[in-house]
Amino acid sequence: MSPRIFLYLAFAGCAQSQAVHFQWVQQIGGSQGQSIAGVGTDSQGNTYVVGNTASLDLPVKGAVQSKPGGSGLFIVAGPGKAQNLFNAGLAGVGVLANDPSNAQGLFASDGQTLERTRDGGATWTAVSSFTTVLSSIAVDPSAPNVLYAATFGGGVFKSTDSGATFTSIDNGIPPSSSDGKFYAYGVWVDPRQSNVVFANTYVGLVRSSDAGASWQVVVPASDLYSSGTVSFDPTTPGVVYLGGVGAVRKSTDDGVTWTALPGPPNQQFYPNFVLPDPSHPGTIYAGGFSGLYKSTDGGNTWVVKLAQTGIYGLKFDANGVIYYATFSAVYASTDGLDTVTQVGPSFASVTTIATVGARLFVGTQGSGDVFVSKLDAQGNVVYATYFGGSALDQAQAMAVDSSGAVYVTGVTGSSDFPVSQNAYAKSGASFLFKLNTDGSLNYSTYFAPVATTPSGLAVDAAGSAYIAGPTQGNLPTTAGAYQTQLKGNAAVCCSIGPSPPPVTNGFLTKFSPDGSSLVFSTYLGSQFLDVNTVGLRPNGEAILTAGNQLFRMSADGGSLLNSGSFAGTIYTLMVDPAGNIFVGGSTLIPHFPVTAGAFQTAVHPGANYNTGAGFVTRFDEQFNVVASTLLAGENGDTTLALASAPNGNVLAAGATSSESFPLRGPAQGAFAAATGFVAELTPDLTSAVFSTFAGDTRKFNVRGVAPTPDGGVVFGGATNNVPYYSLFGLGNNLAPDGSQAFVVKAVLQPAMPRIDSVVNAASQLGVALAPGETFVVGGVGFGDDASLWLNGTQVPLISHSGTSLTAAVPTDLQVSGSVVVTVQSGGNTSNGFLARFLVSSPGIFSADGSGFGQGYILNADGTLNSPNNPAAEGTEITIYATGVGHLSFDNGYAVTDTTPVVAIDSFGAPGIAAVFGPVQGFAGNVYQISVYIPHPADFAADNPNLKDFKMPPTVPVFLTVNGITSQYGLTLSVQ
Repeated sequence: MSPRIFLYLAFAGCAQSQAVHFQWVQQIGGSQGQSIAGVGTDSQGNTYVVGNTASLDLPVKGAVQSKPGGSGLFIVAGPGKAQNLFNAGLAGVGVLANDPSNAQGLFASDGQTLERTRDGGATWTAVSSFTTVLSSIAVDPSAPNVLYAATFGGGVFKSTDSGATFTSIDNGIPPSSSDGKFYAYGVWVDPRQSNVVFANTYVGLVRSSDAGASWQVVVPASDLYSSGTVSFDPTTPGVVYLGGVGAVRKSTDDGVTWTALPGPPNQQFYPNFVLPDPSHPGTIYAGGFSGLYKSTDGGNTWVVKLAQTGIYGLKFDANGVIYYATFSAVYASTDGLDTVTQVGPSFASVTTIATVGARLFVGTQGSGDVFVSKLDAQGNVVYATYFGGSALDQAQAMAVDSSGAVYVTGVTGSSDFPVSQNAYAKSGASFLFKLNTDGSLNYSTYFAPVATTPSGLAVDAAGSAYIAGPTQGNLPTTAGAYQTQLKGNAAVCCSIGPSPPPVTNGFLTKFSPDGSSLVFSTYLGSQFLDVNTVGLRPNGEAILTAGNQLFRMSADGGSLLNSGSFAGTIYTLMVDPAGNIFVGGSTLIPHFPVTAGAFQTAVHPGANYNTGAGFVTRFDEQFNVVASTLLAGENGDTTLALASAPNGNVLAAGATSSESFPLRGPAQGAFAAATGFVAELTPDLTSAVFSTFAGDTRKFNVRGVAPTPDGGVVFGGATNNVPYYSLFGLGNNLAPDGSQAFVVKAVLQPAMPRIDSVVNAASQLGVALAPGETFVVGGVGFGDDASLWLNGTQVPLISHSGTSLTAAVPTDLQVSGSVVVTVQSGGNTSNGFLARFLVSSPGIFSADGSGFGQGYILNADGTLNSPNNPAAEGTEITIYATGVGHLSFDNGYAVTDTTPVVAIDSFGAPGIAAVFGPVQGFAGNVYQISVYIPHPADFAADNPNLKDFKMPPTVPVFLTVNGITSQYGLTLSVQ
């Protein structure tokens, strides 16, 4: 199936007449990856989307910031200033190499693509790409068309056509003994003898005296870091330096032999970089994991210039200025590091630096910006903008006020984050900004120093923003605040084991409507309190949550009115216009407190509570439970977003790994092992208006949901971005490369009949359909004339009731990836349920029909296997299943295109035979496979310690066909 199933749903759903369908789908962002922090709507039906992007090609429109604040490559232009070279198209840069033939030439790479500039970074051209990670490039100074490349996993390569093509030159470099691959971390060409080439490899430093035709190991890997670099003394021919383990190594014979120089006394010495001074013979600088050092006597003695700080680059420019890079900044010195000045802004993560003439280039692992997009009621972009500086900026929460202004808060590492003239603070490590309804900037301000993380945001009717989250101190507080000091005692750490967590309190801060001042700001709690959400009641009281705790603060921030705790971890909070308090999250407690008549009072009988069960709970102001329901299946679910619909209903969304997640009038089934869900519940949480899976064949989770004035719902999420649990609770990490954000508009069109579920007849789970599979369609309104259709083709019914239809997928059904299931009854057509379609989707029948527990398995004597009638090890059993896919026959026995494999307690069960046909008590034709239970010696064979192990009464049983495995929780009773 195409991974762009969302787009298919947008069109397929429009033809359906009832339940929920997806009206439109909008992909948000560029090519490098996006995540969603929140979604909001206004009374005109516009949708606002806030998230984080690593993309340099975000499609902007009417932007307040049209270009990314960060990228993988910068030119430092002076103190606090840098030119962002996003035009190179490199989101992260780990390789920079000068072109000796061009005073304005430089190569840059993100590890895959090699780019080149000949004009000092103004324009860039793609040179080549690598299938393994490029770790270093070197250019032959006497023949600029000759390039050498070191790669992580591919070894050393050489190009003689300016990098257009590369040829492996690993002759003499042995591969890794573990995987047979060649690992090279750096490559260098001697500027005086270009036939001499060095490479830092898995086996150590290797040297070639014939331009890479052959290699010899000259320094073993035990004396060398993978990040150790080679440098050539510009004043003395034949002198070469090498950064290594515990010492700087020096060669006076052009790298044939090496001597370790003494390190600084009583100092840890990890010199990755060695830099000879071109203007002062005998002066050498060394930098690495432990700091920065200087020697004026050829490396015999050293002076510590910077201690306990990692060094990520060390270079001279053409004017004799020395630069060094730390993790997040670059510094310059004109007096041999006696005094230093930071140049450029803060960066996300510096990887390397290079100088071209007097210009300094800085490569970083890549940063990220906040993005804000506004869509009209039809999903068209009204405006889309970047917002951020040169380092990593991450939106954590958003809100939309009644005018359509959008507020965003989060954390930043950027010293050049865009702030307005009236900003409350001009520096900090967190931020709050507001965009007007047309996308123009209303205000933007820093907030608190490092270790304060705004993770919740709410806005009152006057336009004052409230932010809340965890803080480790230095919080700006106001007079009359409930708590003006950080409370708690730092634990005394011992020398063994992990360090204890820092003291962390919650905080609540209210800004003035123009963002220029604080109305109040207070700490909350003591020792370790992880506040992650905030909501406002109509009377101005603030509700906050932290883990399983709830707090109610007075409208002036001066007192804590009450608090409470709950049997679940809260990830999302919603206070409706009437002041009712709703929370959602995940619980590990088997007996979660649901209320009578709740939409879902129990989970699947095979549920694994260790993975968490989703829930929605309503409280009164004293935090007494008014209503509570589960939203969960068998294998891990989390409610991540809540919103209030105009009619008082509750919108809930999140992530699920369950195939038994409760559905009502859904648009689709699950297409991935981890996917999203969206539901609308009545205010008393007793019923669902609709509930559906959401997502394609990639991992997907829904992080924001909001109502539309026409009774619809918009929701947003990102692919490949599973819920991220940080130290401070559930946050929004920067999306990994390739993750894409989607916003979907869903509408509800009630009618009869209605499909609620499509499940495998054996497993009773909402797995994929497959040729020949017996499946059950559940729902309502299936009259006596009901008919079942797959992609517009009627399928004969095996059984029929008002709420259930059973049929078998035709073995000759020709579809690719998905199939639309519909029911016709009484002249009406149901909602179209989009189901995944695979070559096989096996399910094993259970004894009680639940799909869980004791399997419907016959012992060798034909009796039903059970704890009271176990089968002996080594004897024959017969397993009953459906969904095994296409069948052919050999001597009367049924086989599949891929031989099925039965595993009993993780051990393969030797097959005997298989047949396919009707079985009394089961619908349709049933796949019956006979196998031998593994012999006791087989169970013990893989572990000598288990030779005396007695088998438990029941063991798990699985059937795997075409790499697809049957349900978990199905068991066999073994004697």
